[in-house]
Amino acid sequence: MRCDFQEIEGEQVNERGKRRVRCSVCKRTTAPTASPLSAIHAQCNAHPKSPPGIGDHLHYWLTRWGITKELWLWLKHYGYPPEDASCGCDERQEQLNQAGWWISRTASRFVRWIRGRRTEV
Repeated sequence: MRCDFQEIEGEQVNERGKRRVRCSVCKRTTAPTASPLSAIHAQCNAHPKSPPGIGDHLHYWLTRWGITKELWLWLKHYGYPPEDASCGCDERQEQLNQAGWWISRTASRFVRWIRGRRTEV
């Protein structure tokens, strides 16, 4: 998650037209900058970055190929899927992420176990 930078109350603009801004979540303060708030980007310290999972990668590629939630709604508008059927994209993406993290964690433990057995022999 990116920082949510806000103007610091009472902060004066210096002679070069620069001022400091602060993240409202993690309280990170920037060096003096003249950039608008929308152009200042930083990884928020309050929310550690988690690596993208299988679901995130699949969502990225499906979106690149034009398969989106909007397409699902468009098809639903013309009666293709049953009326009570929902997209379920967010739930499916989260389930794939959880499964991917479990597979990664299990594979990592297995590799450590194998390496430990090699040194015993």
